[in-house]
Parts: sequence; structure tokens; C-alpha cells
Amino acid sequence: MKKGIIICFLFVVGCSTAKYIPPSKPEKPQFSKTIASGYDKTWDAIINHVSSTFFSIENFEKESGLIIVTFGSNDPSQFIDCGTHHVKVRQNYQTKKYDGPYENFVVNYENGSFVGRMNITAKKISDNKTRVRVNAKYVLSDNLGHTWNFESGSSASQKMQNTIAKNKIRKCYPTYKAENSILNAVQKLAQNKN
Repeated sequence: MKKGIIICFLFVVGCSTAKYIPPSKPEKPQFSKTIASGYDKTWDAIINHVSSTFFSIENFEKESGLIIVTFGSNDPSQFIDCGTHHVKVRQNYQTKKYDGPYENFVVNYENGSFVGRMNITAKKISDNKTRVRVNAKYVLSDNLGHTWNFESGSSASQKMQNTIAKNKIRKCYPTYKAENSILNAVQKLAQNKN
């Protein structure tokens, strides 16, 4: 009986392979742009863009030039890059391979969560120039108490104790999709100036 248990244990451990490939550090993008457009037109363009995309407006105040938005997704790999995960997962009584973004694994297989929050500021420089600045904050959490909390231009790392992968550090960077979405919309406004 003991021999059967040992063989079974070796079979389970032998099949439980996992591999983690860390993300590459992204190039740091611009977080602000000065555009050749008046404050009112720029403000309206930002509000129109934000309200028609994946962002949700939490608060805005035109006088101070501040817009606060939130965003989230079941596909957080659009917004953050935490590397690639290769592992066997058991779901609905079936075992299958998962090969994909680690952040999506956390959200979709570990009951994790992802939320983003962004501050957008617009500042009048002159009658036909406005400075727009963006800064996002990202929070990824798993069900084991690990939280990656980082902002535009930075990263976060967590050491995983419960993994059989050799690399136990999980690092996350922004993809800058959220920041670029705003700044590209502002740039488009400058190019389409009447």
C-alpha cells in the first residue's frame, strides 16, 4: 500500500511543472504633452474621449483641470505586463495547460482582481496652448494576499512562496495603454485643430 502511495505522489509531483518568464522593462513614455489648442477645447476633447472608451469618470472639476477615472478588465494584460506563466491548472474537474499573461492567470484562475485609477490634469498655458498630464495607479491582487501596487513609470514585485516554478519573483509594469489613450486623443485634437 505504501509503495502505491509513493508512486502516486511521484506521478503528481512529476506532472506539476510550472514556468514563469518575467516581463521586459518597457520604454518609459511621455506622461504629459503641450498641445496647440485652447483650454476649453482640450477639456471637452478629454471628457468626450474618456466617456466613450473603457474609462469610467469618478470625478471632474473643470476649474481645477482635474479628471479622475477608473478602469478594470478581465484581461488586465491590456494595461499591465507581469510576465508569462506556463502551468497546468485544474478547472471544472479537468486539467489543462495555461500559457499566457501572468496577470490574466491571477484574475481568471486565482480569483484575483485588477483595478486602475488615473488622474488627468489639464492646465492652460496660453489662449492657444494647454498642458495635459496623466498618471495612473494600478492594483493587481491574488487570493493569497499578494498585491502589486504601482504607478505610471514604476513597477511592483512580489515573492511567491507557493509556486513550484524556479523563478519566485513576479514583477509587473504598466503597458501604458491607458496613458497613451489619453495623450493620443489630445494629440489628435492638436492635429485636427480648426
